[in-house]
Amino acid sequence: MKLLLYGSTGFLATKIIRQALSNPSITSLIAIGRRPLPTPDFPDIDTTKLESFVVDFDSPTPYDSDPVLQQHIKTADACIWTIAITPAHMNSVPWEQVERVCHDYTVEFVRYLVGVNEKLLGGKDKFRFVYVSGHNAARPKEKKPFILGEYCMLRGKTESEVLELLKGGEVCVARPGIIEGGGKETGLFKGMFFWMIGLPNVRVEEVAGAVLEGVMKGFGEVEGKGKEKRGKDGDGGWLWRNEDLVRIGEGVVGKRMREKTTSVMV
Repeated sequence: MKLLLYGSTGFLATKIIRQALSNPSITSLIAIGRRPLPTPDFPDIDTTKLESFVVDFDSPTPYDSDPVLQQHIKTADACIWTIAITPAHMNSVPWEQVERVCHDYTVEFVRYLVGVNEKLLGGKDKFRFVYVSGHNAARPKEKKPFILGEYCMLRGKTESEVLELLKGGEVCVARPGIIEGGGKETGLFKGMFFWMIGLPNVRVEEVAGAVLEGVMKGFGEVEGKGKEKRGKDGDGGWLWRNEDLVRIGEGVVGKRMREKTTSVMV
């Protein structure tokens, strides 16, 4: 499988890269981001199937300048999109930039994708796409949340447009809560605040494991699959909330640990 990963230098993407490179089902990993990807230092992991590209998403034609990247997008089997400005960082940038990164970058790429990708243009197998959204995202027909209302509506708007554009593919919207692990832990007081406003937590390796399992096997086929097959406003696709990601991710990570233990014992 050739997998596109957008947002290659982020916290979640780093864990996805590590797991993808360790998985023989991923034969080609194309990492795309706004900044150069440092050379991964993963012991005992083959990094030769990794290619990275830097894209200027604010360019009028961000994908036309590199024919190699164009070919990868054309022949890819799946994509995981992690690019966003999180609530923790949104106060440090203008709201217009939050809209640009969280909505425009995503939708502009998907519009490009549906016009060039071989699977989306009528291939035998369906193209699989994961959009990593936010826990309290709200679709256009839903009530605006009291906390971070405009931000949650923006993420929900992006979800709906991605689902509409990718009707010819297989789409999963992932809505994690607070992603922890890998040295990034929520402190006591911050954790209490997140609990008070209803934000659950999930381990980064669980989110990475769940979304990778989905793009490899199909979202409806993985063990412990998400409960909803339709978005609340009628958009097609899978909706994996935090509890789904925990359940699926725990199963995937646990299975890999058991396999690793068995191979060591043998």
